[in-house]
Amino acid sequence: MIKLSKLLEYGKSDRDSVIAAINEIRSLGYKNPFDNSTIINNYVSVEIGYFDGHLWVSSIYTPAEYRHRGLAKDVMTKMCDIADKHGVYMGLNAIPFGDKKNALNKTKLIKFYKSFGFKPVSGIYERAPKTY
Repeated sequence: MIKLSKLLEYGKSDRDSVIAAINEIRSLGYKNPFDNSTIINNYVSVEIGYFDGHLWVSSIYTPAEYRHRGLAKDVMTKMCDIADKHGVYMGLNAIPFGDKKNALNKTKLIKFYKSFGFKPVSGIYERAPKTY
């Protein structure tokens, strides 16, 4: 079995910078009382954390009745801007979740993440911070 940390190939951020970015993202919303996620824009739930020098996006979820309104796009834009501001790398798995009726298909999910600069690296997706 390959360790996930061995798959992250193109950079790491210092832990303090990642934690600062995580705290700033979490300050955009409020803690979900049902799990470890943060609710941003009243409807988008994000679960983020630190993993191996990356701001790791475990999930981003919008309830089906609020999809196709640009809410998740707005939240992902804010998260990427904050990651750039702190100079941190982001990582995620592009795995759709939910039932077949409500889950975003994998092709559309990957297209969504690629639009923010995530690139496939050994089965996961990573995004390097933009420099200004």
